[in-house]
Amino acid sequence: MTNIFREDSFDNNNEKLIYKLVKNAINDGYEVDLYCVSYQHSSHNPELKFNKKVVFGGASDCREPKKLEALFDAYKNMIGTEKYDQVISTGYTPPLDVAILFEHSLKHRFLSGNIAAKAAYAIKNSKRQKYQQKWIINGYNKMFVPSNTLKWEISENFNIPEKKFFVLYPAVDIPENITGIDIESIKSGTKPFTFGLLANNFEKEGGVVFLKALKLLKKQEKRFKAVIVCPKSKNNLVLKSFLLANGLNKYVEVVSDIDNKEDFYTSVDSVVMTSGIEPFGITALEAMAYQRVPIINSNDGASEIIKDGVEGFIYNAKQQAVKNLANAMVYVIDHPEDVEGISKNALKLAKTFTWERVYNDFISNLPCNRKDDFLY
Repeated sequence: MTNIFREDSFDNNNEKLIYKLVKNAINDGYEVDLYCVSYQHSSHNPELKFNKKVVFGGASDCREPKKLEALFDAYKNMIGTEKYDQVISTGYTPPLDVAILFEHSLKHRFLSGNIAAKAAYAIKNSKRQKYQQKWIINGYNKMFVPSNTLKWEISENFNIPEKKFFVLYPAVDIPENITGIDIESIKSGTKPFTFGLLANNFEKEGGVVFLKALKLLKKQEKRFKAVIVCPKSKNNLVLKSFLLANGLNKYVEVVSDIDNKEDFYTSVDSVVMTSGIEPFGITALEAMAYQRVPIINSNDGASEIIKDGVEGFIYNAKQQAVKNLANAMVYVIDHPEDVEGISKNALKLAKTFTWERVYNDFISNLPCNRKDDFLY
């Protein structure tokens, strides 16, 4: 049971995860009934053969908590006579049975902000937060989450026993042709070490921390370049004014959008994760799949999968985040011989995060996993 179900042209890795789980379940002999608000595919003949497919409701039903409850009441009436072994929903919704969760709770986001941010967030989201808290406390029988970071957050904020969770780390596609970092050019000085940042929401995802770290690199006269992908960057006064005021324009390339992620990952040597709101920043795993070195915020669940200094770097974001990030960036600039080995380790680790592993972990940890189960 999900809002939008796509068979292709995924907006994010979460949509792809749901598709892969459903596809593998059908191929594995499970009968799957799909209930969704929107079903999208680019071909005339959908690939997946559902036992039953119900498209019901509208987008507005998913934005307003009270309407979402009414929608789920309607779903409950539809499935009342069905004998499902598992009822699976995605995201924070009224509880049915099993939930796959991707994001931090609204309560966590509220508690994580400063006084001004808390006030603004409370005004905007207080109603949604109350509903979400009610749904979580009323209880899902099982929660699949992408990291221990999210498990601990929900468990602590809502007093939910940890046994109700299973950490389902994401998967990543490995490119067919991987071009490693050009270490020799970096060593010889013909190419600056290049850092990358993907920031859909620049301020919320720690973009300013990245800029301040770049400022420290410039102050230390390090040779570097940075590529920042930031939608609506032309109107981002914080970004533009900081670059101008600190003489960083010649070091930083700002891109509003990219045609494909491969162009971004192959243009950089290291990808920096500054967001403090990511239960698991998939960018880190994608960077590793392209044999790039991730530098990960310690608050990001992606930091759980690597060993610091082995497959990437983890910087302490709780205290002196800018200084700690800059230190990690200085290290990779000054030690290209280490970077080469770390990038190879990163790729080797990324190859273990397969869709097959995710599916097997999911099926084997459902409350009921008999072969003849209905799953949707």
